[in-house]
Amino acid sequence: MKELSFHKSILSWFLLTFIVLALIAYTNYRNFRQMNLEKDWVDHTYTVMANLNGVLSDLKDIQSSQRGYVITQQKDYLTPYSIALPELEDKLKKLKALVADNSIQERRLARVTKEAHARVAIAEKIISAHDTQGQTAAFSMIKEGSGKKEMDHIRALIAEMVAEENHLLEIRKYKASQATLTTLKTGASGIAICTLILIIVFWMIYAESKKREKTESNLQTALEDMEDSNLQTMMLGKLSDYMQSSQTIDEALRVINSYMPELLPDSDGSVGIFENSRNRIETLARWGIGKDNISTSFNPEQCWGLRRGKAHYFVPGGTEPCCEHFLEEPSGASLCLPMQAQGETIGLFVSVVDNVTRATKDKVAFCRRISEQISLAVANLNLQNKLRDQSIRDPLTKLYNRRYLETTLERELSRAQRNGEDLSVLVLDVDHFKKFNDTMGHDAGDALLIQFASLLQKSVRKEDIVCRYGGEEFVIVMPMANLDMAVQKAGKICDVTRAMKLNFSNKEITSVTVSIGASSFPAHGMAGQELITAADIALYQSKQNGRDRVTPAA
Repeated sequence: MKELSFHKSILSWFLLTFIVLALIAYTNYRNFRQMNLEKDWVDHTYTVMANLNGVLSDLKDIQSSQRGYVITQQKDYLTPYSIALPELEDKLKKLKALVADNSIQERRLARVTKEAHARVAIAEKIISAHDTQGQTAAFSMIKEGSGKKEMDHIRALIAEMVAEENHLLEIRKYKASQATLTTLKTGASGIAICTLILIIVFWMIYAESKKREKTESNLQTALEDMEDSNLQTMMLGKLSDYMQSSQTIDEALRVINSYMPELLPDSDGSVGIFENSRNRIETLARWGIGKDNISTSFNPEQCWGLRRGKAHYFVPGGTEPCCEHFLEEPSGASLCLPMQAQGETIGLFVSVVDNVTRATKDKVAFCRRISEQISLAVANLNLQNKLRDQSIRDPLTKLYNRRYLETTLERELSRAQRNGEDLSVLVLDVDHFKKFNDTMGHDAGDALLIQFASLLQKSVRKEDIVCRYGGEEFVIVMPMANLDMAVQKAGKICDVTRAMKLNFSNKEITSVTVSIGASSFPAHGMAGQELITAADIALYQSKQNGRDRVTPAA
């Protein structure tokens, strides 16, 4: 409880640190957003001021171009005039969008726009007067001050707008600086708070470490009293080691029978494993004087432990019922432990103690440990056997696969060569299988291959090795069989294949045939691949000669 409280305290302080950091991050995020917003407004102000100055500059270009033209009477002086006019309109449009959020500036811009258009109209009028009435008429209009009043008004209005933008600029710069200052203050405060929290946490850890040093000292004393238990643990470790090193279930069971009398010297017991059907428990290991009182095979329902999926403890005269897998009611206490590993119940561990007083909690716990080790070892062996079987079996037909064929054929050839024995190879191919597959469907094709594989297994000798070589092609290795024997066997396979009937989707499929090629050692090769190649060439001849036949290699 104290350790849990300590962990909660540490977690609380770290949670507080996280909250502080989160608040700092949130505050800084808001401040940075404010800074970016103010920066955008500062940029906006500068853009407005730049466009206002541009409007004034364009109007000056219009005015100077108009005067230059009147004075020099040269058309080239009107070039800046022509350029400034569209630029003026563009800047006025941009300004209209930029000041849309400021009603005062919007009204001022409207007046600037009006005065600018008036000034442009005056310039056009002076240029027109020069072109129609002559230079004197144009000079007369200029001397009268045409356009000067408009320009003065424009300058005044633009000056007011620039002054307003400068005022807004100062406000926005101040807000940006305040946001920056707030960010710095928040960061500094957060660092200080987090540093303080870390100091507190490290102090708590230091204090806890001192407490633990004292506790460990006390535990060291207690550990010295556990030497007897260590001996049992060492023996259990040996059992586990040998069982994990076992390559078969039989080896593991021999280890159990050898070690259990030493591990549980004052008890009888057994280890039972589920059969593949999972409707029977087969007792494979038994030890002790009263081992014969435990059934060698029984229904799982006869054990209360397996029924309930947990340990069942029986004491004579007690309230718990006795399991029926005992031939007679035990005179002492019994413990039935379902053996579980990898999420599955794989068997039953039984221990019987004659003297009830010996059935202590420690003894029960030790039995549990033994049961767990045995369960794990048996489960691993089952898994290894399953994986090995999967690695050498074709998943569809359950025949041996090509990998197993290549290994086994070379081994059988070595044996035949060493003993001076014959060995033959048959290569088989189901006729028209691709057409059948395309017409009837892949499911029907799979069903055909499965039934054909079953037919092959029933048609060969016990020592023959049937493999699926690939697709609809199969290989049969026949140790101690010459070529004549192999051809004779292949002919029988052709006959039973021809008579084979496949029921699929309420349809009976017949007329299945097979073509076969045969080769023999040593006449057609000394290596496995040479024999398969020779038989494959012979198979091709069977196909060429009309299928549904056997052809021996030349």
